[in-house]
Amino acid sequence: MSLVSIKRNMIQWFRILLRGGLLSYRALFSWLDPRIYITTLVVAPVLQIIFFSYVGRSIGISDISFFVAGNALQICAMSCVYGVIMTVANERLEGTLLVILGAPASRTAIFFGRSLPNIANGILTVLMGFLVGELFFGVHMLRVNMLGFLLTILVTVFSTAGVGMVVGSIGLYLSRELQLLANFAFYVLLAFCGVNFPAAYLPFLLQKLSYSLPLTRGIIAARELIAGASLEQITPLLIEELTVGLFYLCLGFVFFRFFEFMGKRRGTLEEI
Repeated sequence: MSLVSIKRNMIQWFRILLRGGLLSYRALFSWLDPRIYITTLVVAPVLQIIFFSYVGRSIGISDISFFVAGNALQICAMSCVYGVIMTVANERLEGTLLVILGAPASRTAIFFGRSLPNIANGILTVLMGFLVGELFFGVHMLRVNMLGFLLTILVTVFSTAGVGMVVGSIGLYLSRELQLLANFAFYVLLAFCGVNFPAAYLPFLLQKLSYSLPLTRGIIAARELIAGASLEQITPLLIEELTVGLFYLCLGFVFFRFFEFMGKRRGTLEEI
């Protein structure tokens, strides 16, 4: 294969990755009515941070940064779990899955392209969450290591998107239970990743579950940064968080290919 052919294939791969993901994301949030976007990814996350922070204050906890860091990172699940799940699985519900899978396009570009806009939106949502923490509760983020802070957000959001890709791929098969799957994944992350209480408070088996999920180590890293930790001190946590995220993304791709194969074999891709 010549260099020209390789270059042409790479351009086409990135075009499918970026343009396909963007078009799917625009369709997901119905840009003709921006109220859906604002309600889902602005109002609900802000209210979550305010609610749990005031709950913490009401029970006498003075360090509200604990709740701000936990919830500001967890709200990326609005994009990276709900958004990714709906972006992937809605292809079947809307009747476009047959067209996509019938095209001679790279499956990796199709699959991973669905996550990129949601990851970008998740980063913006997390930054908005920490801004709310600073404005409402005086959690000053300018004092932390900014490089470590940005890396923590990027790695945690990427890792959380892996869960969305896994559940979204399962949703290709269980399309009728899609909303149930999305709610279940979101609240598992909220309950077991140390968002509003330390993961160490969980029973032994649930602690194992907590550390097998995204978010847990990213939240710990964010809290350590707020407490004055350096980038070098949180680097092991970020490496582990990134590893967990890569595992879930690869698992999601395996499910995607498996359910594509089973759907073609049984002729059920068009069934809802």
